[in-house]
Amino acid sequence: MAQPHKGPRKQISSTRVHPDVFDRVEQEAQRLGVHKSDMIAHVLCQYFGMEQYSPVRELVHQDQMPMTA
Repeated sequence: MAQPHKGPRKQISSTRVHPDVFDRVEQEAQRLGVHKSDMIAHVLCQYFGMEQYSPVRELVHQDQMPMTA
């Protein structure tokens, strides 16, 4: 199934994280039904106060559950 266009994007090189961090990202991505990369982008947008650019902002608002990240 085709994915909706998320606007202009640039790729950030991947990095290695502690297994516990990886597990949290994976759990939250599964809970929201999104890719891990979208979850990471969402957390970065929150951190920098740029929530309007989050690829999952609609899901988070619909879900109304607090982020666990």
